[in-house]
Amino acid sequence: QNIGADNPLEAHPNDNRFHTRYIFDLARTEFIQNNSINRRFLPVLFRNSNARNNHIPEFLRSTPKYVFPDTFGHLTEFIGKSITN
Repeated sequence: QNIGADNPLEAHPNDNRFHTRYIFDLARTEFIQNNSINRRFLPVLFRNSNARNNHIPEFLRSTPKYVFPDTFGHLTEFIGKSITN
């Protein structure tokens, strides 16, 4: 809803919307500049938040997603490998 609602009445015109849109645009631009290879962003869905795959930005849907806390071990292992490389 903060990125772009189909219906303008559903969009929330507050400061969070503008910051969220700015971060989204930066992430998408970096993704495109890296030839559509995701080198930095990890989609994390929180189990108790009712988040679904459609909440992940479309350009990140081909990236492995993590569901916290179910995949906590794998997520921390992945982040640990990224830090040491």
